[in-house]
Amino acid sequence: MKSNKKTRPAAGTARRPSALDRCEHCDERLRPARVRVYRYRRKHHVLFEKVPALVCNACGHRVFEAAAVEAMEHALKNPSRGKRRQSLVVLTA
Repeated sequence: MKSNKKTRPAAGTARRPSALDRCEHCDERLRPARVRVYRYRRKHHVLFEKVPALVCNACGHRVFEAAAVEAMEHALKNPSRGKRRQSLVVLTA
């Protein structure tokens, strides 16, 4: 027997784009993707990986759902050790 409840996507998954999902910059279609997001906070470089987003096919503009942004902000405010640490090479021209 099937339930009449609508199921929501699991947390951390990008929703499917609708026909109305168009880029605000170039009006092209957006596609779901997992992206990297870089932030610099309190003298630390932070890289979020596999963040769900909608990405423009033409210009690359990224749109994030509020839940993804809130999760990144929460992680920045409440830092843990993270999954891994990597060194950063700094080059000068």
